Amino acid sequence: MNPRSHASSTLGTSTAQTQRVEARAVLSSGTKQVYGAFTATALPGPAAQTAIQAGNGQTAHPASTVPILSAQPNNSAGTTVPERIACIGVMPYST
Repeated sequence: MNPRSHASSTLGTSTAQTQRVEARAVLSSGTKQVYGAFTATALPGPAAQTAIQAGNGQTAHPASTVPILSAQPNNSAGTTVPERIACIGVMPYST
């Protein structure tokens, strides 16, 4: 006889650390025993929003350079999406 058990786990939104799940049993004596440990790392989802990092609200004279424009792509959970580039376009503004 080979008893089996099945379970599922949902990863959290953090991509910063490995997540761990343990398979345990409680013996008839009441002792808890770990039979196996599983690890998984959540990967960031696709970029869903862009957060302004620096450079918002700058003013400058025509044809001059503004110091920096910086944005960070985040997924729907607000987690940074690594290795993605936020493209910044400058639009003419008139009142």
